Amino acid sequence: MRSAIERGEFTHWVRAACAAMLIALGCASGPTYEEIRSTLPPVAPGQGRIYLFLTGATEVPGFFPQLTVDGALVGELRPNTFLYVDRPEGAHVVGVHVKTDNAAFGTQGATDPLEIPLEAGETAYVEADATSAAGMVVVTLTRVSPENGQRDLAPLDEAPQPAR
Repeated sequence: MRSAIERGEFTHWVRAACAAMLIALGCASGPTYEEIRSTLPPVAPGQGRIYLFLTGATEVPGFFPQLTVDGALVGELRPNTFLYVDRPEGAHVVGVHVKTDNAAFGTQGATDPLEIPLEAGETAYVEADATSAAGMVVVTLTRVSPENGQRDLAPLDEAPQPAR
């Protein structure tokens, strides 16, 4: 009797597992900011724009933070992706949805929300980063300057839109 390797079953299983892992790790998901920036819709009068992004890999591969603005889920960031939302002038709160299905990563700690005062026509940039400590995933949100935000966004891919 031939083994699974000899019958080619093992090779098929390994290929399928590798393909699934690549999908799970989140390959590039869309055009880069640099490629689409001139085609993005203009910000409507009385509104501002908030860019949310995750540069490079995090300390927690496979963990993708789900971000909220004013309590509403706006999307999930994978390494090297960005998304944006337009909001009316005023104060807005960027946060992170706490996932309850993080068995592989440990518990997700609470993230301090980040308040973004937004003026009409203004663009704000918020970088997310995920770290792991003592079996807990912690997401940090940091507002960055427009200069650094534009520079950091240039090579990033647009994140997939959340299911509605």
